[in-house]
Amino acid sequence: MSRISRVRSPSFWWQVIHFDKAFLAKATLLIFVLSACPAAADSWQGFLEGRIDLDEAMAGEVVGPAELLAEWALEASGEGPKVLDARRKQGVLLIMMGRPKEAIPLLQAALDQALGPANAQDQGQGPDRIEQAPHPLAAAFCLLHIGRALVHTRQVDEAGPVLKEALAVARKLKVPLWAGDAAIALSVLDRWAMNLDSSLAHRQAALISYQQAGYLKGQARARHYIGAIHVFQGELTRAMKILQEALATARKAEFTFEIASTLQDLAGVNFLLGDFDQALAQYEEAATLTNHPWRLGQLSNNQGTLLADQGRHEEALPYLEKALELMHETGDQGLEAEILLNLGRSQYELKDFKAGVANLDSALNLARQWQIPMTEAYALLYKGCAMLDQGKFDEAAQYLDEAGVLAQATGFFDIREVCHWAKALVARRRGDPQAALAQLIEGLAVINDVRRLSSGSSAIQAGYFSQTRKIFDELIDLLFELHTADPAGGYDRQALAVVQQAKARSFLDQMREADVDLRCQANPKFQKSEQNLLDRIATLEGDEQQSANQAQLEDELSLLEADLRLADPRYAELKYPRSCTLAEAQEEVLQPGELMLEFHLGIQASFLWSVSKDSFGFYRLPPAEEIERQVRGLLPMLTDYNLLGEATAYFIAQVEPLSRMLLNPVALELGRSGRVIVAGDGILNTLPFAVLLTRAGAEGGFSALPFLVNDVELSCAPSLSGLQRLRAASTETAEGTGGATSSARRDLVILAQPRPESLREAGVFARAAGVEDLPEVPFATEEIEGIIAAFAPDRVFLLQGAEATEEGLQAVGNQRRRFIHFTTHGLFNQKRPLYSGLVLEPGFESDGFLTVNEIFGLNLDCDQVVLSACSSGLGKQISGEGLVGMTRAFLYAGAGSVMAALWDVVGSGTASFMADYYSQLADSPGSAQTAALARTQRRMISGDLVRADGRSAAHPIFWAPFVITGGL
Repeated sequence: MSRISRVRSPSFWWQVIHFDKAFLAKATLLIFVLSACPAAADSWQGFLEGRIDLDEAMAGEVVGPAELLAEWALEASGEGPKVLDARRKQGVLLIMMGRPKEAIPLLQAALDQALGPANAQDQGQGPDRIEQAPHPLAAAFCLLHIGRALVHTRQVDEAGPVLKEALAVARKLKVPLWAGDAAIALSVLDRWAMNLDSSLAHRQAALISYQQAGYLKGQARARHYIGAIHVFQGELTRAMKILQEALATARKAEFTFEIASTLQDLAGVNFLLGDFDQALAQYEEAATLTNHPWRLGQLSNNQGTLLADQGRHEEALPYLEKALELMHETGDQGLEAEILLNLGRSQYELKDFKAGVANLDSALNLARQWQIPMTEAYALLYKGCAMLDQGKFDEAAQYLDEAGVLAQATGFFDIREVCHWAKALVARRRGDPQAALAQLIEGLAVINDVRRLSSGSSAIQAGYFSQTRKIFDELIDLLFELHTADPAGGYDRQALAVVQQAKARSFLDQMREADVDLRCQANPKFQKSEQNLLDRIATLEGDEQQSANQAQLEDELSLLEADLRLADPRYAELKYPRSCTLAEAQEEVLQPGELMLEFHLGIQASFLWSVSKDSFGFYRLPPAEEIERQVRGLLPMLTDYNLLGEATAYFIAQVEPLSRMLLNPVALELGRSGRVIVAGDGILNTLPFAVLLTRAGAEGGFSALPFLVNDVELSCAPSLSGLQRLRAASTETAEGTGGATSSARRDLVILAQPRPESLREAGVFARAAGVEDLPEVPFATEEIEGIIAAFAPDRVFLLQGAEATEEGLQAVGNQRRRFIHFTTHGLFNQKRPLYSGLVLEPGFESDGFLTVNEIFGLNLDCDQVVLSACSSGLGKQISGEGLVGMTRAFLYAGAGSVMAALWDVVGSGTASFMADYYSQLADSPGSAQTAALARTQRRMISGDLVRADGRSAAHPIFWAPFVITGGL
């Protein structure tokens, strides 16, 4: 993979700039048609009555602009009071048609006429000369649009004073709508100068002015532009929130242009977060709202960019070529530069180096000609990466240095972060690892700033982190190189700290927030709003034509929790946990005999850290692609009994290379350990480490194989820092209950066997995940009877059939329990994993499907949740953070640990497994779950424990799917 392919396209970020410019050009300027109100009858009410939106005219939705221009040009050549009106209308329309130089003299003539001979000769400025003019409102109108025309022609020095006067005049005359327009135009000047705080202040003032005027369209645009500034500042949660408000306002105003514009920016944020499906749905809706070639070209560019960022360059080319053709038609060379940039990148990736570099050069020249620093910076960055791929280090360094200067000047986090990464690559190739290290550390600081600024929504933070892996990959790889050269230099410890940050941190943040109960159970208003959004999403589930609306609602849902947090004074007081250090892990977190294995999968190489109380290792592993290939080859053998039956030859051939790959570096540490805690990464979160072999296997059936679980107990944790947090929470809970167990309390709650006929009443999320025609849970009765037999009757609370509802779970789950057990179907929604869930019985106010989102809202108090359900351990894969599914949700909801299945379990084997597991736990003190799990798995492997139907359970399909995650 080339370096250029790992640089994100700037498509969305160009739009943020271009919308500023478009406001002054073809789409967003407003004209006031006063055919019913001549200039002599100058009044604010008359202006309002005659107002129409010429962005709709430009889209061909009202009378065409060419016809209007001809009509007004004729009127302007005559005499009398209509001349003033015609000149100013004609001037504004010329601006909108991309001819601002022609507009300025017409508007100046109209201004002179409105001021009258005395005032026109007065060269002074200020509200007084306008207020005393014969036609003050017409004069103010002309002044405002002269300022806008000057901005559009890039006469920035001249535009500033004119617009400031226009703003003061609008306020003096108490015309808040024009005050808003002037403030927006001034904000554009500040944005171009990267005076973001001043630009934001002008946009916030514009919003207030539009609210005073009761002008919804202006409010929508102001909110949209405010959101764009928050994006530049790295405040992604705040940006997403206000963009959602802008969209809602634009929809209320039926302002189609702004709906489309805001949808594009929302799609851009989702694009940045790696949620391409969500972004595509929003781009597609925006495309239905216009037939204007400029807008269609922009959207085609966006769609091509989405494909290119997923490495689908051949598919991207037609979209980018179409976008370029449309931009030629409209004459917008600014956006043409950005399209050429994307086109050049895709051509380069497809090995058409000559055309690719030529288009990058064209993009660079246009960006400089039109003074678009971000497009220029990206073009330089792409050129630098292209030169690096060709081994031309000096040229690469020159381009990247120039890009870095522009990146720093713009202050935009995305380009700054990528520049640091690319410059580090050059430094490494030149043999200067310390310079590379400095660049990567600076890039990491940018990422952490965005994480901090985007607080409030863990989904947004995690999504952003998932798109920044290239810096973490490169930094860890460099630290390993430095560690190899200088083992005593502390680079291995530094790399351990980096990998803790690479795992997105949202789990730690969520667990810390759970301490102060910042979820919906603490706020009925939040709970009601959340349910309303879920209900609205449910009505759209499965309707492909409504995908954009569903995308919008899902964005709103992700921000609802941010609203709750930011409004709660306790949130501001939260001190989020820092990453666990090696010293803390060895002195406080890990127990004697425990070994922590932390993995990081990277493009060029993967890495493993091993930590125990008295040892620490740092190892290089093969690239992620090779590990993924081995795991994908093994998983079908684990999950499909019919593929191998009891034969082991093919299994051994597949599992041995993977076992050597993952375990050989830590063979000595494994030999000294009694328990291993695995913090996987990527596809390793779907692999049960229990099936790996500690030495070469031999024929003789599965019972003869040297599985890892035969030697050690196993559990999982999100990361070393996640383990630290989970164990701290467990200690706090034990201290809160005095550390004692109560034999009088109900130790076990079972929810089991919802009635098949009741599933017909299940909600749309359950139907989308496949609830219809589900059979009864196989061997459920045997499983329940076996579990209950392990406990005294007064220690079991059984919710079965009609009683197995969400309401029943909520009623019993918030009392102190040891175990909460589900014997039911688990359904995984591939398209929207957060709507995966557990099938229960429909209740009075529940639909019988407990989704991942709903689990997050529970308030549980138990040592362990056991999910005897198919694929209950799966969830949404967030790069660097693992599977965010039911396991993560139950930990957040209050479970000390979770035992869940990684694949569809076999009923007969599960019944025996669960009965044996609980029989070992019933009278055991404290947290003995990992020991019980290992003993049960060993008994099934050896043949001491068979399936409920009496057959062997040695095949991994029966014992390997269940994994325990938590602090324990």
